Amino acid sequence: MMVGTCRRNRVSMPADLFKGRQRAGDLDYRRKGQLLATRWFDKREVVNLSSFHLPQLRETQGRFEVKQKPLAVIDFANFISGVDHSDQLLSFLPMRQKSQKWWKKPFFHLLTLATIQTNILLNKHRRQHGKRPMNLASVVKDLIVSMVSHIDVEHDADRHNVNLPLARIKERHFIQLCPETDGAQARGKKVKHQCKVCADKAKKAGQSRVQRKNQRKQTTTWCPTCKVGLCIDCFEVYHTRVDYTS
Repeated sequence: MMVGTCRRNRVSMPADLFKGRQRAGDLDYRRKGQLLATRWFDKREVVNLSSFHLPQLRETQGRFEVKQKPLAVIDFANFISGVDHSDQLLSFLPMRQKSQKWWKKPFFHLLTLATIQTNILLNKHRRQHGKRPMNLASVVKDLIVSMVSHIDVEHDADRHNVNLPLARIKERHFIQLCPETDGAQARGKKVKHQCKVCADKAKKAGQSRVQRKNQRKQTTTWCPTCKVGLCIDCFEVYHTRVDYTS
């Protein structure tokens, strides 16, 4: 005895079964010997093959209302195995990104498959302990949080992401003199860096590379957390505005 879903273009499927439109709840079927092919429409078309069911509808309690469903659909949903459930979820998340590198598609396919299997096993464990199952999006979010939660962004200056505008605005940064180097001390000169705000403003104004080089502003102060040179006037602008070039 077997029951399962199938595609409408499967070999030997009756072509007249798929003629005409269906409304929600409509059931069409064809039988050949003991094999029954059903076509039922809910939110989308559901095609089933069964070797022991009758083409009958039964009332089932959904999340919000009572629905009429074919017996083959009810039994398939109740006794669906892990492999079938995994294939079903995997069909909702196809790898659509095209790439010339052959390994990317199988890599992301296996990554998605591992995530789906994790979701299935987790929900099986939660049901055994009387807890509500989690959807796939929540599981993916928890996995991402667990992988990045050990990274301390605020207190680790070496791994500080200065490209995030909110990081330089929300956190506390302090201006300091540029650290001295052995070469600068030998020459008796102070270490200077190019001011990032002044340089980006000149770049935004459309100045050429030569013009920016001739007019660039050197400063002896910098932000040790962001690791960029900033003159005294530009330090506050850089750490209080998202678009500091305006």
